[in-house]
Amino acid sequence: MLKKECTSRSYEIEIDDLMAIVNADNDHEDNGDWDQELNEKLDMVNGVTDTDYNGHFGHYIFLTIDSKYDNDETWNSIEKIIKEHIKE
Repeated sequence: MLKKECTSRSYEIEIDDLMAIVNADNDHEDNGDWDQELNEKLDMVNGVTDTDYNGHFGHYIFLTIDSKYDNDETWNSIEKIIKEHIKE
């Protein structure tokens, strides 16, 4: 018998205003090397990988979370990073 285990999950997060994120990315490019685009910031959260968004596939952020990090703490971090990124 094969033993199976979920090691990660892929998600799509629907964003009302994806252009706010794209515009924030563009603004950050002018501020110097220390600024990071949103996908780089999200990929720095423990257990989060493969973050992507571009509007081609709709108003979504796509990311993968390792199973052991798929919890409220990680999701709270993701939400905080997205909101702060748009406000900057």
